[in-house]
Amino acid sequence: ISVSEQGGKYLWCGYSELELNSIDDSNQCYFINNDGYIFAKAPYFFGNVFFKFFSEPFLEPIGEYLIPIEEFNNLVLFKNNLLTIGIDSHTLLIKDNDDYEIFFNYGPNRLETPKIMFSKKNNFEKIFNNFNLALNTEPFSIDFKDKISSLIYIDLRFDDKVLYKFR
Repeated sequence: ISVSEQGGKYLWCGYSELELNSIDDSNQCYFINNDGYIFAKAPYFFGNVFFKFFSEPFLEPIGEYLIPIEEFNNLVLFKNNLLTIGIDSHTLLIKDNDDYEIFFNYGPNRLETPKIMFSKKNNFEKIFNNFNLALNTEPFSIDFKDKISSLIYIDLRFDDKVLYKFR
């Protein structure tokens, strides 16, 4: 018999569709491990101590996987790849329509934080490479550096396209 303690690496916080536009740090959150396994209620943490995943709530989340392990690991890899190019993030929203939104760790509040939108159907490595290329190509590279505070979103859901919008 081998016994080991679970380590909380991330947080999962549920929301209802009605709360989608007002997700905040007051939601009940649960610890999840490196594979996306939800194993315990988490205390309230002020700020971004842990990276947070939001999705529709489970009836009883403890003992469930947030999403399939391979999909979870691909999302974490994408988040970590963004960090290598200087984009720190704090939250990933898993939407019902197979879309994801990852929010930058930048901005006055969660609703005004720039986000990257992508889809479960995307090849995450390919969209990351496309985004990285766009970051090094004018005019986006200049706009991204000079107008980051007014960035609303970057949309990577469409093949070989990097769409973006500033205020």
